[in-house]
Amino acid sequence: VEFHPEYWDKQLLRFCEANGVLVQAYSPLGSPDGKDSLLAHAPIANAAQRLSISKAQVLIKWGISRTNGHSVVFRSSKVRFFFAR
Repeated sequence: VEFHPEYWDKQLLRFCEANGVLVQAYSPLGSPDGKDSLLAHAPIANAAQRLSISKAQVLIKWGISRTNGHSVVFRSSKVRFFFAR
């Protein structure tokens, strides 16, 4: 399911947990090139700076923590987004 701080379905997660369905979080970075890129959000940038990690790593960790450690699959048409900055 699409899953990032701007879009996640809490009821769906509860249903999956209650019924033993493993959640695979898709697109945790949102739309990196879009006008509302999550990578440009101040809270994400602040957390990345405070933790000395990339903004992408903040978003991936957020997804893992919300899905009880289940799979988080990021996607991109640009190779540069697969590497920490």
